[in-house]
Amino acid sequence: MSSPPPVAAPARKPLSGQRLVLLLGALNAAGPLSAFFYLPALPHVQAAFGVALPVAQATVSASLTAFACGILVSGPLSDRFGRRPVLLTGMMTFLLGSLLCLLAPSLPVLVAGRAIQALGTSTGLVVARAIVIDSFPAERVFRMIATLTMVMVLANGLSPFFGGVLVEVFGWRSIFVLLSLAGLAMVSAAWRFIPETRPAATAGGNVLARTADLVRRPVFLAYLLEGGVIIAIFQVFVSTTPYLMQNEFHRSPQEFGLFTAFVSGGYFLGNFLVTRLGHSWRQESMLRTGLSIQVVFALMLLSFALLKLPGPWPIYLPVCLLAMGQGLALPQINSAALTLAPQSAGLASSLIGFGQNLISGASVQFVSVFPTGRGMPMIVFTVAASFFALACVLAVPPRFAR
Repeated sequence: MSSPPPVAAPARKPLSGQRLVLLLGALNAAGPLSAFFYLPALPHVQAAFGVALPVAQATVSASLTAFACGILVSGPLSDRFGRRPVLLTGMMTFLLGSLLCLLAPSLPVLVAGRAIQALGTSTGLVVARAIVIDSFPAERVFRMIATLTMVMVLANGLSPFFGGVLVEVFGWRSIFVLLSLAGLAMVSAAWRFIPETRPAATAGGNVLARTADLVRRPVFLAYLLEGGVIIAIFQVFVSTTPYLMQNEFHRSPQEFGLFTAFVSGGYFLGNFLVTRLGHSWRQESMLRTGLSIQVVFALMLLSFALLKLPGPWPIYLPVCLLAMGQGLALPQINSAALTLAPQSAGLASSLIGFGQNLISGASVQFVSVFPTGRGMPMIVFTVAASFFALACVLAVPPRFAR
């Protein structure tokens, strides 16, 4: 049975090319924006509601859980009902969740609002990538995904610092004033400018059968694992370094935000090189180069740790350069995975996003079991994961559509 037509009206002024990708990048960044902006507010939320820190952290765990669930379902829904209605519904859900957080009279209501927020933002991550697959030829997809990621990296790098400033000056609810305004702007922009791009030949049928078809492909699983460990390296790093900055290096939260932005700058540079050199640099070569850079600077990070060089720079400088390699590699991985199934781009995007987040979350939990002294568990994990990603490429050669 054929899929029903999309239920949302056509965009009034659909965009195309680079402008469309920049807007999709902003929608894609809604999740990181709401997550990283909120982190500086967590101690203030704890104080405002008079609860213990583990109780206040429910606002984070509920958000992560809802985000993962949303990633898993939004792609198949966009294959079934269209990209535009699913994306619009997600952005409106994000707006409603932000307003609920702003007006929350109690912590349970705030937890619910954070979950609703995250459920909405998950559509931006998944559907934006599916629209790119629908809208561009395979040989341009990886550069467009790199542009999407550049916008998200900016949100990752700048949100903790500006969120902290906003909380200190105006209080924790000001975070949700800003996020509500951002949600309103995203709904308006998506309604006016995002066209329906779902191909008429989008695969129908049983979602479980199509999922099984994808995960049975060794090359798809290799892409999922490679991307998952790349993201896990960053997530393990950002979950460990706040303790190092405070307890080992005696630096302020503001300095932590600036150092984190420095690392994000390395990733941004890698993405920027993809967008500028992608037309002349073979994708397979760019992927191998990026993963090799990751290995080299992971080993430098380990060497600096064994030498016990003082201060945060022996950690942050190698990780910044390592992140540049990740910025070269990850767009190739994600674009190649999605172009394996152009008629199920939403489903493929969901599986890649969910799998990568699952690997990342499990890695953070695993590394947290070990003592954080001088960050050695994080450093060993970074080295091991870097070699694992490169080994996946060598064991299962990548397949790029041309």
